[in-house]
Amino acid sequence: MAKTSLTINDIVTDTLLSYNPDHSISLVYRNNIYSFLVDSIFPFPDTVTSSIYTIPFTVNVPPGQILININDVKKLKLGSAKIFLANIHSGNVVFKVINKLKEGVICNYKISSANKNGACFEINEYIPSATNSNLPFTKQYDVSGYKLDLRGPNGTSSNKLITSILAKLNPNGSVIQVTPQDSLIIFVSFENLKFDYAKGYFGNSTSNFGPDTTKFNLFNKIISGNLNLQSIKANLYIENYFGIDATVTFNKF
Repeated sequence: MAKTSLTINDIVTDTLLSYNPDHSISLVYRNNIYSFLVDSIFPFPDTVTSSIYTIPFTVNVPPGQILININDVKKLKLGSAKIFLANIHSGNVVFKVINKLKEGVICNYKISSANKNGACFEINEYIPSATNSNLPFTKQYDVSGYKLDLRGPNGTSSNKLITSILAKLNPNGSVIQVTPQDSLIIFVSFENLKFDYAKGYFGNSTSNFGPDTTKFNLFNKIISGNLNLQSIKANLYIENYFGIDATVTFNKF
């Protein structure tokens, strides 16, 4: 004959148990239902820059010829939000170029509004002439830790991103003939941006989540049968770390 004993510790982990002064035991389970990040408050656009170089007639172009030279102040579409400053926690800039010219191109791209350790974000790339497949040159650049200043050239505005792009033919190349069928296409976009700080006016926006089900492994050790609890109490805590006023409505809980 074998004898054994079964306690509450065999059913749930000890970290979930709270021992009360009257020698009773409370079962305490904590879990996050939902959390909002800074980037969920304002929708940051993906495409930053798009530029196309074409010419309506045939012309001979010498080495080192500047094809694109643009300084731009882009007004970002952030809904009703007006953002002055923002810190990028993680994310990438995607640089894509399709060079249909018959010579390589040197590209310089800057986001003067993005700075890290005293230097602005900058790309310098040599883009070879596209092959017959016309596959684009694509490269990703990590922008984690960059600080965005969206106050514009005068420092008094909001949602303004200062960029510049310079593209020129290979100075060590040859004279090429450019026809209306030739082109240089440049796209710059943000990808998977997440922010850990933002300053500005966030407008009036509504975020919805659910209906949703939260799974927990509290009673995984119970294979079958019933567990009777004397009483059950649920506490719901809402913590706002954004520094802005917010209203939360639970339609069903």
